[in-house]
Amino acid sequence: MSVTENMKRKMMNSYRRIFGGFPYRWRKKLEKLIYEEILKKEKYMVLHTVGKGEIVYCIFRFVYPSMGVFSTAINYLSQFQYAKKEGLIPIIDWECEEAYAAGRDGECNLWDYVFEQEITVDDAIKSGCVMVETLGGDLCFDNKTCKEINGRRNDYRIHVTQEKWRSYYKKAYSYAEQCWKLRPEIQEWCNVFLDTYFKNEHPVMGVMLRESFTEEGNSLYTGMDKKVFKKHPLNPDIKDVISLAKEYKKKWKYKKIFLSAEFCESIDLFKAEFENDLIVIDKERNTVNDIRKMEIPAFEIKQSAVYDTFNKNRQNSIDNILTYVYEVVILSKCDYFIGAHCGGAAAVLTLNNGMFRDICVLPDKRNVKTY
Repeated sequence: MSVTENMKRKMMNSYRRIFGGFPYRWRKKLEKLIYEEILKKEKYMVLHTVGKGEIVYCIFRFVYPSMGVFSTAINYLSQFQYAKKEGLIPIIDWECEEAYAAGRDGECNLWDYVFEQEITVDDAIKSGCVMVETLGGDLCFDNKTCKEINGRRNDYRIHVTQEKWRSYYKKAYSYAEQCWKLRPEIQEWCNVFLDTYFKNEHPVMGVMLRESFTEEGNSLYTGMDKKVFKKHPLNPDIKDVISLAKEYKKKWKYKKIFLSAEFCESIDLFKAEFENDLIVIDKERNTVNDIRKMEIPAFEIKQSAVYDTFNKNRQNSIDNILTYVYEVVILSKCDYFIGAHCGGAAAVLTLNNGMFRDICVLPDKRNVKTY
């Protein structure tokens, strides 16, 4: 009998609930058995150790680009605490799956371009004192951290919510500040931008769109992409967000809007409405036609092809990641915030530490509980 994704999730939740109090090494042996014999994962996806010395480091691996930088960061919050409580030094390795499959962990760890860590993945592996967690670290979340943030032992997410939002994001920030150590050069870039564009312009309203998670956006995708996006939140379309922004102009009396958007067309629509009151970072964005012209849905492209494309355009990929991080950091420095249901908005709200004057969370028609 094949094991469905739903069965896998139930098995993982039951595992954490039942075996959470067992000795660490016993749990890890059982995890290995679950992944190898029941879930039939490929070897590179499974828990393993490097070297024969006493384990010092714990590496958590996440796949680029299917996991975004802040989706990875959110998962890492309770994993970081999990490793710390076991006396291990946690490390993130966020890169193409092909590198893991070929045994080249740490080849190009994109996490290191954004956040500081105690040691690089490469140096940790060379030490020979490493535990490499299952790909995604499905079974290694600190239940206490989950419960303190979300009130549930198996909920490791940071949600986009307006309910008791100040206290919720203060709690989330108390954990995030321990492992989201932004590189100094990122902070410096954002400070220059803020001094240039925000000075004497307060109050500023930040808006984070996620066009892929809208009815208009969903209609652009085909094949596996369409199936994947149907499992994500369904946020209002762009014209509806513009109408909402105009309403909040009366309530919040903001002077400027700082906008984060996926598509060029979204920027154009906001510019047509708000003209010189709009602030954006000049960066490479997709157009609607770029999505329509895709010959193969992104989630159907083989990992080897993803890896080859990444290596051909490595610096461009790094620049796009950094620019997105700049947007998230700057949004967290705004006075007000309108946010879609997505990992980036959760990161904005967390980094802000409950300090916004007020927020508006866009409605999710699908009511997806993982966001």
